[in-house]
This record gives sequence, structure tokens and C-alpha cells, in this order.
Amino acid sequence: MKDDARFPGLRFDLLGPLSVRSSGKTVDLGAPRQRALLALLLIHVGNVVSLPTIIKAIWGSSPPSQVTGTLQAYVSRLRKLLARHDRSIRLVHHLQGYLLEADARLVDAAVFEVKVRECRELIKAGDLDAARSTAGAALELWKGTPLGELYGYEFAVAEADRLEHVRLRALEVWAQACLGLGAYEEVTVRLGEELRRNPGLERLGGQLMTAQYHSGQSAEALLTYERMRHAVAEDLGADLSRELQALHGNILRQDLPAAPLPEPSDRTTPAPALPVPAPPASASAPAPVPPEAEKPEPPVSPPPGDRLVGRQAEMKRLQRLLAGARGGQGHVVLVYGEQGIGKTRLLQQAERCLATTEFRLARSYCVGTLPDPGYWTWEHIVRQLELTGGTGETAAVDVIAQADWLPEQHLTHQMRICQAVLAAAERTPVVLLLEDLHLAQAPVLEVLQLLVKQIGRARVMVLATLRDHELAKDPAVRRAVGRILQEGNSSMLRLEGLAEEQSRELIASASGAAPSPGKAQQLQRASGGNPFLLLSAVCAQSAGERPSVPFEVREVLHERLSECSPDTLEVLTLCAVMGMDVHRPLLADLLSTLGLPQTLIDDAVQTGLLRHDRTAEGRLSFAHGLTRDFLLDATQPVTRARWHHRVATILALRSRPGDDAAEIRRHCLAAARLLGARAGVRPLLTLADREQARFSHTAALHWLEAAASVVAALPGDEPTSAVELQLRKRMMWLQALMEGYGSARVEAILWHAQKLERAFDGTQPTGLLHAQAMRAITAGQYPEAAEIGGLLCELADHGGGPEARSAACYVGGVTQYVSGRLDESLTALAEGVGIIDTLLESPRVPLHPSALLRDQRIDYRAYLALGHCLNGDRIQARRYRSELLHLTQSDRYDRPWDRAFARYVDALIAVTEYDVRGAWLAGRAGLDLAARCQLPFWHRMLAIPLGWAEVHQGMHEQGLARMQKALQDAVRHRTVLRRTLHLGLLADALHRTGAHDEARHTGAAAVKEIEERGEYFCYRPQWPFARLLQELGTGTAAAQHLDHEPR
Repeated sequence: MKDDARFPGLRFDLLGPLSVRSSGKTVDLGAPRQRALLALLLIHVGNVVSLPTIIKAIWGSSPPSQVTGTLQAYVSRLRKLLARHDRSIRLVHHLQGYLLEADARLVDAAVFEVKVRECRELIKAGDLDAARSTAGAALELWKGTPLGELYGYEFAVAEADRLEHVRLRALEVWAQACLGLGAYEEVTVRLGEELRRNPGLERLGGQLMTAQYHSGQSAEALLTYERMRHAVAEDLGADLSRELQALHGNILRQDLPAAPLPEPSDRTTPAPALPVPAPPASASAPAPVPPEAEKPEPPVSPPPGDRLVGRQAEMKRLQRLLAGARGGQGHVVLVYGEQGIGKTRLLQQAERCLATTEFRLARSYCVGTLPDPGYWTWEHIVRQLELTGGTGETAAVDVIAQADWLPEQHLTHQMRICQAVLAAAERTPVVLLLEDLHLAQAPVLEVLQLLVKQIGRARVMVLATLRDHELAKDPAVRRAVGRILQEGNSSMLRLEGLAEEQSRELIASASGAAPSPGKAQQLQRASGGNPFLLLSAVCAQSAGERPSVPFEVREVLHERLSECSPDTLEVLTLCAVMGMDVHRPLLADLLSTLGLPQTLIDDAVQTGLLRHDRTAEGRLSFAHGLTRDFLLDATQPVTRARWHHRVATILALRSRPGDDAAEIRRHCLAAARLLGARAGVRPLLTLADREQARFSHTAALHWLEAAASVVAALPGDEPTSAVELQLRKRMMWLQALMEGYGSARVEAILWHAQKLERAFDGTQPTGLLHAQAMRAITAGQYPEAAEIGGLLCELADHGGGPEARSAACYVGGVTQYVSGRLDESLTALAEGVGIIDTLLESPRVPLHPSALLRDQRIDYRAYLALGHCLNGDRIQARRYRSELLHLTQSDRYDRPWDRAFARYVDALIAVTEYDVRGAWLAGRAGLDLAARCQLPFWHRMLAIPLGWAEVHQGMHEQGLARMQKALQDAVRHRTVLRRTLHLGLLADALHRTGAHDEARHTGAAAVKEIEERGEYFCYRPQWPFARLLQELGTGTAAAQHLDHEPR
């Protein structure tokens, strides 16, 4: 800093590498963590930094066991270092933390921020020369990346990012002032360098284009636009703002007017900079009144006319109270509401109404920068009353003398002020207007507390405005307001946001045209009915600005958020990511994962930007959509994406069965846009895994479909398509487990997966070919299945590996089994089971993802057991049946669909042996398993042997109904596999009940389908319906299979 001579001692530089200087010499700061500790304390200079915050910032989430002792050692060394160079700077332990007591002007970052605030106020006031000079001085303090050598610490990175945002705002103000002064060359040089480093800064880019155009460099301005457009498209996949596009069009048309001189704006509240009144020449002389031009005006947009919109009820109440005050019923009204809600506008309307009455009006305002004891606010009112009353009995005393007053002297002076007001009210009714009571110092509030007790029978009305969020921050003001409201002649008038209909009226009054319903709703959401925000948004849209946060609103929000602690700001940003409405328990869980205290939620609410929703318990809402938009705009896109991912993860952990996927999907999609599809859908896949582990397959599919919809909404690049392919495959396997491969849903998913697979690899991979073959077999399309089996053989011969060979054996074996060629089938299946057993026993061989859902050892052994049984080899049949049951009955076996298949095969083998009880036990166990684990496909399959056994046990009605319903459901799900077998068992069951005609009709239907599809395995004599089908068969196939196969 250039003014070192004014402050002898230490200087602290954060705007670059951390540096401490004493008399121009650099001071050695010691170990890296000691330097980091000093940096953390300097960031919060004048404020207590808690021990947990320090430990987390310096050592992270896993500090060593002796961290407290190490921290105390660092603190001790820093104290000695500070005391050696400047005894006025102290590092003290306070309130469970540490406080660095130092003049903020010794820290370059603090000076920098003060200058930035000053230049912003100057530009609003229209003082362009001063704004340019002050902004330039602020920018000269910048020496490089703040705390550059501490980039291993998250707090340093966060502070550097925050200061960088402040620097960019200062640069914007400097450029704006230069453009207004016509200093185009300066802007061209400085912003040209900035845009070369950061081509995505749209606002600065627009200012540079304007400067280039006005300095005769139209071609350069167009090149600047193209560089920015390319950078934004490459980084964010988005286009430039409409504002820049319009500017680009004006430059192309050579139709860009010279930058106008900005006029002073009264839309935002400048930082109070009221000069203290100079000491009077004598005790009887009144203190000078601050110039009217320096009054801090609240951020209320100028009224669109004399008519006050949406405050008729409030005005009627004030009129009733004014009538009472005229009759000697004095009253104090505290007009209470958020910034920009219309408090001052309401007072202006009241003042206009009083202009034609006998009321005398006196107006004053409160500022927080007055010196002690701060009676100026009331003395200003008294002077106005005395001037209009023609007397000068009560004069302000010397403010210097007031500093040494005793308490009784203060009370005497306060009573004197009250008596002056009451004396004026004896002559004529009085209305006192006090603005910004939330900024009042203790003496101002004490006078008001005295006055409210004395005006019960006086013709005095006091109207005072105060902001609710400011009131929440100051306990002293809050207590004083509470005492005032305890009096019977005081009340609170709270101003809420305008209703949508009132907002429409205000918009129409301001713009001259009624807005469309959609536009009105959009503006209402953005403003929350706040007139200042509403009119700012209307003006911004009228000026052709893109639909973001208007400049004046950004400045007001910058001012309010600058008062928040970093942790509170982080909570507000997290809420903005979560949405307009925030579930408080969810927010609490998020803060717990971040190691932040729950009290930060209340701190965020106290800012007034976030509110408790009165209509829903435990819900918080942003007061205005513009606030949320501003917080999101101010957050780096990657940071936003990470927050979205964290929110989605917590939502997934909190999810319960039946919860809507829309909210989690929204956050996953926002995360996936920048973090990639794989990371984005991870919370949804976690939910799918959880539901699948519970065998809630319908719920698992629900979450997988949500994940697929997220991926489908992303640009179709190769990594995204690869993730979508994996999702589609998993959905297909899961759907097939539930409904069978013949399901229309499985077919649709398979088609989509094949389409994606071809986009990456045209070699027809094993997994999808196997699935395609199973779909054909289930649908009874055996020639197609055999053709796919041939493709699998070719794939196995040309690098497909053992997986392709195993799949080829399985498809070939099943199609041969169905056609009744059992010897060939058993040979192929025996070869395949050897391959798959070897594959599963070798941990070094990677398995296809389908192996995670289906155990092919079960599939092979199921057909081997049935095949040997139908071929008359009971020894081999018992062997594979035993292996099948052994594999699936293990306590560690977690695939219930495979266990259901094993039970189904066990029941069919029992049917061939006429073991009715065995068939019933296997069918009953399998059916219960299928129902419990949501396996409707196997529920239909197992209902057939169970129903057959029930009929043979005498439960005719129950068994037949069960079998008939299962067959009907199979038709509905397009499952043809084993339909002829099931029709044969139904025919046998009907025959058993004596329904011979119906049995023959069902048997004839079975024979017809057997002949159509070549399912000659059903003619094997082991089936109990074989003789019935032989009698009904019209071809030679039935006789051939019954007469020439072993029994």
C-alpha cells in the first residue's frame, strides 16, 4: 500500500502471495501451516474464528490427535512475531476461538474492498471522475492471485475466488466510468488484456466491444465477440447473452450510440457516508444540517405516478390513526418490511395526503456512523418544528460536550427533546417521519421510548420505517422495538410483497401495457412481489437486457451479502442450488455432511433473503427468485454442479419407497451437465442397487429409468452414450427377470441397446446376441434363435472368447431340446457347462455384466437335468438336479430368480415321476419365493406344476383356476416358451377332474402349437399327458417320439 507512512508498523498483503512487511522489509512468517493460520486470521480480521473452523481449515477433516497443542504453538509464535514488530496488533483467545485485533486498514484486501465499495457508490451517484480514480486505485493494489502459495488450503482458494469476483466488479465500474468519460483507449488496452486471459467474461467483453467501436476499431470489436462466443460455447456449451448479441448487431449495422453519461440512481442504497455536523460556534447555535443530497435513500424505485399500487389497506389504517392523532390520541407506527418493499413510498403517500391538512410534518433519518451520543436525528426534527413554529427555544448542544455527559444529563436532554415535540403538538398536530430506525443508535431509541409514553393524549403521530432483516441482526434495536411495542399506543405495520394481481397493476402502470399472464407470473416469482425488484426487472426487460439479475438489484444484493459470514453465504448458495423451496431437514443433513453447524440455517434466515414457509412445516423459501438467481450466477458452474451432486446424494440416502424421482433427477441432470453422465447418475444408480438388493425390482427399474432419462437429456457424445448403453442393458436384464424375454418392454429396450451398441462396435457383442437369442426362444421363434446361435459360434471362432462359445452352446442346446433332439442338446449343454464352470472359477477372466444378474451354471444344469430325465437317464438327471438344488439353496446365494428356476425344474421332474407331493412342495416353495421377490415371470411358470399337483391332490377348482390364470398372463406378456408343455399339463389336469371334452379341446390346442413350432419335446412319454396328445396328434411326429425314444 502506498500510504504506509500514515500507519507505522506491520503491513499485511493478501492480494498476491501472503506477505507481511515492517518498515519496508519482509517479515519471515515461519512454517507453511503457521502462514496459513495467519492468513485465515487476516481474512477474518476483527472477528473471532472458532477453533473447529481453524482446525478444519488448516488440517482438513482428519486432524492429528495433538492438533490443539500444535495450534497453540503456532499461535504463540505468531504472538511473539507480532509483538516484536507492532505491539498495537494483538492475537487473543476469545469465545472458544482466536481474534486478530488490528486496524483493517493495515490489510491490503480490506482496503481494496473499501475502495471497491466507494467506487460503486460514486458511479451510482454519477461522479464518473471520482469513480474512475477510486476504482483505479483499488485495482493498483492487486499484485497477483491472492494467497497464491496457499492454494493447497480450501479456505485460501475460496477467499481468492471471492476477491477475484470483487476485482472484476471493480474493473466493471472502472470501465463504466471510463466509457462515460469517453476514455475509450484506456478501456481498450486494459480490458483487452483481461479478455485475453478470461474470454468468457461477458459483461467486460461488452464494455470492451463498446470501447473498441467508439475508438474506430469496429473489426476488433467483432473479433472480440467471436472469441467470446467460441470460448463460452466450448466451456459451457451455451450461447452468448441476448445483450451481447444485440450489441454485436448494433456494431454490424454501425448503429451504436455514444455511451451516455449515467445519471445518479436512487434505486440502490448507498453506504451511509453522512458527515458529522461540525461543532457549533456556541452552545446556542444549532448544529448544521447535513446537505439533502447526501441523505441515504432506501432502494425503492421511483413511483410510476402519484397512485400507490397495492397498499390501500395500509393507507386506510394510517388514515384512521392520523384521525385519532388529530383528536389527541397519539400513536407510534413502526412500518416494517424488507428492503425495497415500499416503506418509504408509503410514507411519501402519507406525506402527500397530509399536505392539505393542518398537520405539521418533520422528517429525519437514522444513520449508523454518527459519533456518540448521536442525537442528531431528533435534533434535526426539533429544528424543523421550531422553524415552522416560529420559535427557537430548544437548541442542540455541543456534540463534543455530549461525549462527557453523565447518565442524568442524557436523560435531561432526552426529556427536553420530548417536551419540544409536545410543545409543538400543542400548537398544531404533528407527524414525525423517521426512516431507517434499524440504524438508530441507543440515544435515538431511548428518546422514542420516552416519547411513546408521553404522547398518549397528545396530537402526535410518529411513523418510523425499519428493515426486518436488519432488526434481526441487532439485539439492542430488537429489545428497544419490543419495549416500544409494549405500549398501548404503538403498533407494527408490516408490508408484505404485492399479490400477483397487484404486481400486474404495477407493471402496467410502469410500462404502459398490461403484461401477459406468463410474463406476470415470471416477474412475480422473480420479485416475490417486492416493488423495487419488480420494477427493476421490468426496466431491465424493457431495455433489452437478458432475463437475469438487473444491475441495480445485483448491487443491492452484493451489499447485503457482503455482511454475511462465509459459512452463511455458503448455506445460502446451497439453498439456491436446492431450489426456491428448501426442506429444512434435508438442509440440516447436508450441513452435517459438510461439518457445518445447524445454527447456520438460522443465520441464513436472519439475512431476510430466506424465510420460513408459513404454509408448510419445516420448509424454507427464498423471498425472491432474483436472490436465488443472483446466488447461482455468482457461483462457479463446476461448484454448482458439485453442490447438485451432493444434494442428489443426500436425497438418495433419505429416499423412501414410493418417493418421486423428479427432484433427484433434476439435481442429477444439473450435475451431469458438467461432471459427466457417469458421475451425474451415480445417486440414482445407488437407489437402484438398494432396491434390487431388497428384490424390489419394480422400484429398481423406476430409478434406472430416471437415470436413463438424465442421460438422454445430455449431448450424445461417446462417454454419455456408453453410460446409456450400460443402463439399457441393465434395464433389459432386470425387465427380463420380471416379465420374461418375450415382454414388449424387453424387446424395446433390447432394440435401443443394439442401436447404441452399433454406434460403438459393429461386431455384435456376446451379451446382446445372447439376449436376442433368449427373446427369440421365449417368443417361440426357434429358427431365428438358431441363426443367432450360429452367429455366436462364428464370434467364438473369431476372438469372441469363452463367453461367446458358452452362449453358443446354450442357445444351440436349448433349441435342440425344444425340438426334441435330446442327444444333440445334451452334448452341446455338457460342453457349455464345462466352459461356464471354468469361467466362474477363474477370477482373472472378466465376466460380462449379465453374469451379475444370471448365473449360467443354473441355466445349463436346469436343461441338463430335464434333458436327461426326458431321455430316460435317471442317474444323470438326479445328478444335475442335485447340483442345481445345492447351488441355489446356499444361504449366501442371492439370486432368487435362479432359485425359482431350480424349483420349477424340480417340480417338472417330480411331475414326470408322478410324484404329486414332490411337485406340490417344489411348486409351493418356488411360488412363495417368486411372490416375495417380485418375480412375476417365475410366478406364472411355477403356478402350472403347482396347480397340476393341487388338482391331483383333490383341490380341483383351485388348481385349475391357478393354471388357467397363469396361461392367460403368459399370453398377455407374449411368453410362448413352454406354453405347449403347460397346455399339456392343463389338459391332463382337466382329464383328472372328469372334464374330458375340455381336456381334449386343450390337448388339441397343444398339439396344434407343437406342430406349428416344432416343440416335439412335449411328446416325450415321461410327461403325464403324452398318451392324450398321441391320441389327438394328426402327424407322425408324435408317434415317432413316443415309440422310438427310451422310456
